[in-house]
Amino acid sequence: MSACKTRAAVLILVGVAVVPLARAQNIRVDATPCHAANTIKPTEALGAGIDRLPYGAADKLFVDDTIKQILSAGWQTVTYRQNTELHMEAWHWNPQGTWSDPVVTSYAVLRPDGQWSLLVVNKDQENAHTVTIAFDDAEKKTSAMFAGPLSVTTFGKAQYAWHPNLNGGTADSDGPAAKSSVNAEPRTKFALPAASVTVLRGSVSAPKPGSK
Repeated sequence: MSACKTRAAVLILVGVAVVPLARAQNIRVDATPCHAANTIKPTEALGAGIDRLPYGAADKLFVDDTIKQILSAGWQTVTYRQNTELHMEAWHWNPQGTWSDPVVTSYAVLRPDGQWSLLVVNKDQENAHTVTIAFDDAEKKTSAMFAGPLSVTTFGKAQYAWHPNLNGGTADSDGPAAKSSVNAEPRTKFALPAASVTVLRGSVSAPKPGSK
């Protein structure tokens, strides 16, 4: 059995190539099984984060009762960041800077249930972008598209904005993520709001000749 066919049975994490910046872009997922970048175990890879712990919060947070509740929530790994870490990040931030990599990037996961989840990040702080998505298998020289019911979850400027003030700042709005569903067809175009993270989850069509 070839290495490609052996790897086909495991959860697949695939890197995605994106064409240079343009108003409409094409995302092509490399769905060739032996090109899998990695495999993950959700119980080990997924978790939760707690941000902006102010001075003195640690003594109140890390007590037996609170820790017991956190461990029972099913979050798996939990990380914490102090204000000191966030202040260092703010000190290094340059509003005039630009991203060195593509403005739109994405990452794909083939789920155990056979559906694909695609995380798409629009780093453009001011402009929305539209993308089309294809799943290519270089070994079989085929291509597929999202087809049928598709869940869309987006978190961007409309869901979260931080407003600094003398007391540290407040978030307004502060979630939740926007959720919707679409009936995907070949060549469906997906809109990515400015400064957003979008997760698309669903099934793909039967592969057809046409991998690039």
